[in-house]
Amino acid sequence: MNKTIIPLLLLTFSSIFAFGHTLKESQTSSANIEQTSSQPILTAYQMVEKGEAAYNHDNYTEAVSWFRKAAEQGNATAQNYLGFMYEYGYGVAKDYSEAVKWYRKAAEQGNAKGQNHLGHMYGRGYGVAQDYSEAVRWYRKAADQGEAKAQLNLGYMYDKGFGVPQD
Repeated sequence: MNKTIIPLLLLTFSSIFAFGHTLKESQTSSANIEQTSSQPILTAYQMVEKGEAAYNHDNYTEAVSWFRKAAEQGNATAQNYLGFMYEYGYGVAKDYSEAVKWYRKAAEQGNAKGQNHLGHMYGRGYGVAQDYSEAVRWYRKAADQGEAKAQLNLGYMYDKGFGVPQD
């Protein structure tokens, strides 16, 4: 009987050891998954802050990357910044049509700076057909929110009679 019990005990012991080893590997894998998924998720606002910091350090490519991430989540400030990057070619190839696209997204959400920039694009005919009336419309929206540059631009349009009666 001893001959039968020893192999049975060895078989049982090796099964327990193997199960314990597999369980330990499983727990380690779970811990790795938890570590990966516990990486901080940035808010769109934090992404904009990182983009601003990169921009202020002349790292335009990184700034564009952060602005794009936030802009694609619908952040109007990031959309305005991304439009600016495309308008002036910072970190991306200069592309007025792409600038208009992002300015419009910001402007349609009520972002005053985006509205002013979109008015500028219409006033200059950058990326869109030049349309002074449309420029005035966007400048007015921004000016009504207290955007000083838009107020200046709107005053200029009245002074020259562009898109409005001269006054």
